Order: sequence, then C-alpha cells, then structure tokens
Amino acid sequence: MLDEVYVSIAPVTLGAGKPLLGGRFDLELRELGRSGAFLEARYDVLGPRS
Repeated sequence: MLDEVYVSIAPVTLGAGKPLLGGRFDLELRELGRSGAFLEARYDVLGPRS
C-alpha cells in the first residue's frame, strides 16, 4: 500500500515503456520543484481508480 509517490522527471523523449505502478491510482499533486534539469513531484495516493 502506497501513501505517497515521489517522481523525478527528466526532459527525455522515450519510446514505449512499462508502467511504474501495477495498477491505476488516483493521485493528488502535493509539491512540485526543480533539481537541476529534473522536475520533482510529490503525489498523495488517494486510492485505486474505479
């Protein structure tokens, strides 16, 4: 069970990939910032998407 997710996003174009999480979840953005060339985001996990 996840309470929150921290994601670092790099400005790179990628092809097809695998999902980060095994299912679909509703997320709420809590924080957003930069660290060098990366975007850092913190999300609260609200629960599984129905």
